[in-house]
Amino acid sequence: LYFHERGRCLAMARTAKPATCQADLSRLPLALAPLAERQQWAIWRWTQQDNGRWQKPPYQALDPRRHASTKDPDTWCDYATALAAVQAGKADGISFVMTETDPLAAIDLDHCRHPDTGSIDIWAQNFLDVARHTYAEVTPSGAGCRIWGLAGPDTDPVNRKFTLEIDGKPFAAE
Repeated sequence: LYFHERGRCLAMARTAKPATCQADLSRLPLALAPLAERQQWAIWRWTQQDNGRWQKPPYQALDPRRHASTKDPDTWCDYATALAAVQAGKADGISFVMTETDPLAAIDLDHCRHPDTGSIDIWAQNFLDVARHTYAEVTPSGAGCRIWGLAGPDTDPVNRKFTLEIDGKPFAAE
């Protein structure tokens, strides 16, 4: 997951590296500050696929040429190390790697926000309204939202992408 503030992002050509919407990474949002002490951090950078689409795969902060694994804690680090890698220009952002034992829940709502105007699609606004007592942020692309909260003690872990259909239009959520 990525930490960003609401802000204006400029739309860029498909071949140009996407703009990254993010806050000052040296100042973790208060709601997420307790996570700074955990050794569950990785870095990411924009990577263009052969089909021209951009993705944000995780990399190891201590060896930014190597991918990090969401299943291998040996590829993670502390927040300060991840921050230093980004500040040194070795990555575009920082990720927190959630595990099944974390008491956290998060949902990514893709393609629900206009990067230039900041307007939110009504279906996504409904999610944000229901989750108003949680922490929400804009995703790195500026075109999505992420909601963070605490999971109940008996909540089964779920990590999957699914499609919601609203008014005949498909929307991705994870």
